Amino acid sequence: MNIIETERLILRKWQEEDFDPFLSMNADARVMEYFSYRLTREEIQAFMERSNKHMDDHGYGLFACELEEAGIFLGCVGLNLRLLLIEIKVIVFFLFL
Repeated sequence: MNIIETERLILRKWQEEDFDPFLSMNADARVMEYFSYRLTREEIQAFMERSNKHMDDHGYGLFACELEEAGIFLGCVGLNLRLLLIEIKVIVFFLFL
């Protein structure tokens, strides 16, 4: 099920076929340059499952993003909850190739 579609992009829930390209993206030093660590295979699987559950529970979250015309996985984008000091904030998050 597609959540959001534009002329060029599809933002949707995570699918099993997103695992390998997301794993490759996570291993790319240029992509992950500003992240403090890289996820393991197990953490990536848990991230995908947790993101889908959050979307089911709250109606928003971190979407898998693909190029509509080619069906190519591009990364992820969306809104994410973060605990900042003593309050919870919703932040915009994105990670693309």
